[in-house]
Amino acid sequence: MSASESGSEVTLITNGSRLQAKSLIIAEGVTSRTARSLLGVFPVEYMAMGMAVNLETFGDPGDRIELHLIDTPTKRYNFAPDFPLNGWMFPHRSGANIGVVGKGFSKELLLSSIARIKMNFEERCGPITCEGDISSHPIPIVPRKVLGTKRVLAVGDAAGFANPLTGEGMTYSILSGKLAAKAMKERLEKGFSHEAIRRYHESCSELILKDINAAARISPFLHRLDGIVDARSFFDNFEEETALVEICLGIARGEQDWRALLRKAAPKFPSLFFSSLNISQ
Repeated sequence: MSASESGSEVTLITNGSRLQAKSLIIAEGVTSRTARSLLGVFPVEYMAMGMAVNLETFGDPGDRIELHLIDTPTKRYNFAPDFPLNGWMFPHRSGANIGVVGKGFSKELLLSSIARIKMNFEERCGPITCEGDISSHPIPIVPRKVLGTKRVLAVGDAAGFANPLTGEGMTYSILSGKLAAKAMKERLEKGFSHEAIRRYHESCSELILKDINAAARISPFLHRLDGIVDARSFFDNFEEETALVEICLGIARGEQDWRALLRKAAPKFPSLFFSSLNISQ
């Protein structure tokens, strides 16, 4: 696929077909060829790799998610964008989705990390009755500097919108998609006013980029805690902070953002930290 933009239209050539449009919204993921042609190459060094698999089991995994801090960079202080290796277990009706995400790790380490989470899951929930194929997907860890042009807007992973703490990007994809659709509709109806495109960038900055920046501030501290504090004690103490738990639930529902958690957690962090210190270290 190739793409080009002129003063009056956007042209896509795919499978020998030539498509032309007055405007274009790119929603093809971080490795989008269209975004590469029109907005520039997304740097490989700003991508992490995620792997996931769906499991079914007779046992009930419960109603809590699990976060596995696998790689803990306590001995390295990397000021460049980073994504330490972590994993998850998200329960669903018939089992769970487990996976890992990290930057700069080998395929073998990603697969062995999934195997360990799977083993932990089986120990709690019993034998796995059905296991899907492992899927993999690159994940952006920083947003694009250029989100669009006069006729083109990028959304979701194509815009680099993914949470640098969890790797989750669906929330940002839906939100940026709505903002882009609104901007393009307004631009078409009002004779291609550039104000609509400007408002898209401003809305993304206020509603998405500030949230991503807040999560990016939390991530290094969370990963470096493991090994210094007793992680179970830390999160047990965290769970007792009702206001913090409510914000986390609000984030999961799309009603809160990571900025709210950063503001609320900052003054409580010293007590959470010192009450959870790993005495054996």
